[in-house]
Amino acid sequence: MKKKLFSLKVAALTFFLVLSVLTVNIHASNIKDFMGSGVKSIQKGIITLSGVELTDTATINAVVVANSHIILNGTVINESGPTASRLTRLVLTNTTTVTGFRGEQNDSIVTTIYFTVIEYY
Repeated sequence: MKKKLFSLKVAALTFFLVLSVLTVNIHASNIKDFMGSGVKSIQKGIITLSGVELTDTATINAVVVANSHIILNGTVINESGPTASRLTRLVLTNTTTVTGFRGEQNDSIVTTIYFTVIEYY
């Protein structure tokens, strides 16, 4: 009985490992189809919103918007303030512009937004 139970465990583990390898290969091919052959460019930037500004922009080198995505790396606020000042978002507005937004304006609060744009082939 113990030998059969051991055999079943080995068979189940083998099946799981084969399934895992197949899953990784499938996901890798999907990523390659989606992103092409690799990273074309990585650009980092900063947008600073102060006083009554709810939005501002940063200029980057031209990218193909359909082949790019933007990552919010973090937000820093110079002092404690309303929660809405901490709520930020980013948009890749066009091929050379990233627009940053914050939820609330406040004369004394400076909101700094850090971002990365990654373009794929």
